[in-house]
Parts: sequence; C-alpha cells; structure tokens
Amino acid sequence: MTRELIIHLGDTKTGSTSIQQALVHGACELPGKSYYFPTHSNHNLLAHSLTQKTRLNEQPARFKRIAKALDQSDADFGVISAEHFQFVRPKVLLEAIETYLPAYKDNMRLVAYVRPHPEKILSAFSERLKLGEEIKSVPAFFERTSKRGIFLYHPRFKRWRNIFGDRFELRPFARSYLHDQDVVSDFFHFMLGTSDFELAKTVNANTSLTLGQLALQREVQLILRDTLKGLEDMRYDEARTAIGRLLAEYMRTGDLGARDDKLLIPASLVEPIQKFYAADAEAMDADFFEGTPMADALAKMDDKTIDTPQSLEAKDHFSKETIEAFHIFSRMLGDMVRLRPQRLRETLTETRRHLGLS
Repeated sequence: MTRELIIHLGDTKTGSTSIQQALVHGACELPGKSYYFPTHSNHNLLAHSLTQKTRLNEQPARFKRIAKALDQSDADFGVISAEHFQFVRPKVLLEAIETYLPAYKDNMRLVAYVRPHPEKILSAFSERLKLGEEIKSVPAFFERTSKRGIFLYHPRFKRWRNIFGDRFELRPFARSYLHDQDVVSDFFHFMLGTSDFELAKTVNANTSLTLGQLALQREVQLILRDTLKGLEDMRYDEARTAIGRLLAEYMRTGDLGARDDKLLIPASLVEPIQKFYAADAEAMDADFFEGTPMADALAKMDDKTIDTPQSLEAKDHFSKETIEAFHIFSRMLGDMVRLRPQRLRETLTETRRHLGLS
C-alpha cells in the first residue's frame, strides 16, 4: 500500500502540465524514496466525475481504479494531480475520499498553486480565447470577470483550509517564492519535505502564446463558429475546444508568430485592477503566505502593462496569404466537426495524450 497520498489541485495556468509531465517521465530522482503516479497524463477526468452531471456515473469506477492502484503500490508517495480540481468543492472531494479512499483520509496532503491577480487575468484571457470563447479585449474580460468575482481567491481557498486544515497548503505561483524559482522543483520539495532530490531535466510545458499566435487562434475559432452556426449540441463546443488546445501545442513548437509581442494589460486598467483586488490580495497574504506575494504583484504591474493598444486581429500580424491558409484549414476542420464531432474530439484528445499533454 502507498504510504502517503499527495493530491495536487492545480490551479489552472500554474504549471500543472509541467508537474504532470515530470511525474509521468520520472524527471525527478528521489534518493531512497519512490513515488507512484497512476496515469499517463493527469487526473482531470477524475475531477470531472465530481463536477459534471454527464460524468457523475463514472465516479465510482474512476475512484476505485485509483484506490486499487494505490493499494497495490509500495511507493512512499502516491500522487493524484488535476488542475480541474480547481472547480471541485472541497467538501465533495472529502466525501469521495471517505467513500473510495478511506485508508488515506488521515494520511494525505494537498497542495495548490495560485497565480497573482494581474497574471491570472492575462493567462485566463489567453486560455479562454484559445478555447474559442468570444472575448473582445482584456478590458472587456476584466469587466466580465470582476462582476462575477471569478478571481476573488480568498473565499475559495478558505473553504479548502476549513475542510482539510493543515493538510492543505497553498503556494504562490511567483518565481521568487518557489523552491529553486521553479514550480516543478517546488512541488517535489513540498512532497518530500526536503531539498535532497535532483531534477533530471527541465520540464516547461504549456508556455504562453504570443499576441500574433493568439490572433490566429481567434481567427480559427471565428471560422469554426461560423461553420457550425446553429449547431447547439455540446459535442460541437467540445470539438472546437479540443482543436484550440492541440493547435496551441503545435504553435508553441513552431516559428509562426513566435517572435511577436506578448499580451499585456492596458495601462488604463492598472488602477481598476489594483482597486478591485486589493482586499483579496491582502487577505490571501495574511492567511496563507509568509511575505506579501499577492499584494506585491498588484503593486508592481508595470512590466505587464502597455500604453498603446494591442490588436488581436490576425491581419495586423500576418500576411493575407497566411490568413487565407488558416481560413481554408479552419473551414476544413469545421466541416469535419459538423460530420463527426465526437470522433474528431476523441482523435484530437488521443493526439494530446500521445504527446504527453492530456
């Protein structure tokens, strides 16, 4: 039986894919210790079985498979990792552990990473645009998310602390606060409780796209939405999302648009962002961290801001020929989605798994 269970909860856009790839590929050498990661990618589907109505019936089988795997292992640490635990209520996860993993209820630790507010706004905007959400600009995104309080962290993480107590640790996704200034190294340091380990190789997955690459992603999704107009079935949205995810991975490894500028926050938003998130940052620093990483990030936004407008129109970054090629490619994909949405999504997801990304 695995001696201790480590549950990595995300958040999204905090290096989760890098941590998972390190776990899958054995990138960390642990002298005298061993870990077991019972998956070839991540446990997001396990998390989905706790949140998505269409997957609730999968919950028993998925948790029982994990329990069996952990019980049959003699590793020092068993690891469950899913950034989509971000969307799970902590009480629901505790109930699942009590039901399916009772032997680990008092022998587990949980860790999550949180990205400071300004960086979260940029990374979430990029991610949602990549996955096909209709967002006009960073200011519009800030207005929408602030009205809904989506990035007000303290109430959510306070619930995790209230349910799991000291077994839950929250880490700031800020380089100067991470062990060796690296999230992968920080995770293994958390798991082991020591610096006595060595990363065999650097793992840096899911890096941010440039402004031009985001503009192309937006162009692809516009064509896909137009091609699929009138088809409201969730299968079509899932296929579009899968296209966005995989396209981003190929963009990251290619040269097209790679030298373009990065997406930045308009300077006019600095004061509104600071004003809206100041209390949340102060509460997070007071209750979870030594130092003030969240307040510091709000106070030092200059390196993430720009005075001049940034365009997300593909025509402002690429030639007509390049854009037309992407239009042809997108219309072809749209017709494929229209005919076989589920089959195409499964193929794209399997491709990501083959690349070690899903």
